[in-house]
Amino acid sequence: ARAGGAHGVPSAHQPSTPKALVRSAPAAPQRPSEVLSVAQVARAIGLTESDRGFLVRHVPPRDLSAVFTGPQFADVLTTGVLPDRDDFKDRVVAAVAQNVRVPRAEYAWGPVRDPNFVAARDTPQLPSHACLACHDVKGQKSGAFSPIPPLAFDPLDASARAAWAKGAPPAKRADVLTRLHRRVATDRDMPPEDSVEHELYRAKDATALAGLKEWLERELKGAK
Repeated sequence: ARAGGAHGVPSAHQPSTPKALVRSAPAAPQRPSEVLSVAQVARAIGLTESDRGFLVRHVPPRDLSAVFTGPQFADVLTTGVLPDRDDFKDRVVAAVAQNVRVPRAEYAWGPVRDPNFVAARDTPQLPSHACLACHDVKGQKSGAFSPIPPLAFDPLDASARAAWAKGAPPAKRADVLTRLHRRVATDRDMPPEDSVEHELYRAKDATALAGLKEWLERELKGAK
């Protein structure tokens, strides 16, 4: 229905013409200072006026070039990732440690950064059921428009299936069941092959989809 134009999108949100998306490329800046200033870098790192005053007091001007080209900032120049506030000041103080002795409690509040720290990889969160990884369910409010058609009910929720079957209009009953049966049992493209849910519900534990298939075939017999 959506491919045929019945997408339900109001005119104010329909796609614009291709020409409206053409934008002229901005001219490349001649100097880095045209893009980024010292004050912008300081705000990005989180340095306050007091922090900058501290650096002015404790870092001799003659040492500035050596500070930012030395080993303390080598990884910053390589990766382009700016250090946070306390880490930045730790690096500066370490670079001038031979000439300046400053207690860390005087300029930092947070813990010392561990250069060997590696953040733990987030475990992917699976939806409650395979179908809800891609589809919304009709009647549930969604925050944004999705091009993927919503489902009449959660297919892997037995109570949701029973509630829909009890109140579904006879005219639409066979159509919904046939379309869902084709995707689950015939085409076998739900869940998609490249999804985590496909391996979980098709390869490792197919009992949920097997139960759905049996329910669909039983309901289709009754609908016909």
